Amino acid sequence: MAADDPTPLAQLLSVPIILSDRLRHAAAAANSFKSECSEVDKQAERITLMLRSAARYATTTASLYDTPVRRIVAEVDKNLSKALALVHK
Repeated sequence: MAADDPTPLAQLLSVPIILSDRLRHAAAAANSFKSECSEVDKQAERITLMLRSAARYATTTASLYDTPVRRIVAEVDKNLSKALALVHK
């Protein structure tokens, strides 16, 4: 764990996992732009699988240098939030 951020990596990954699940449900329920939303759904599914794999890896491996992972998770979180806002429009 980083000294400046004591949040466990698995807990940090839970937020983007929840966001990607919400994005998938919103894309599946979209009434307009069906083809674009189905593509968003496919990409969100891939991201969800990768995030879940990362969470499993983070809980089983003690020697993970997590600073780059934390930066990536922050960017993924930001982009998933933007995608969710776009799908809701």
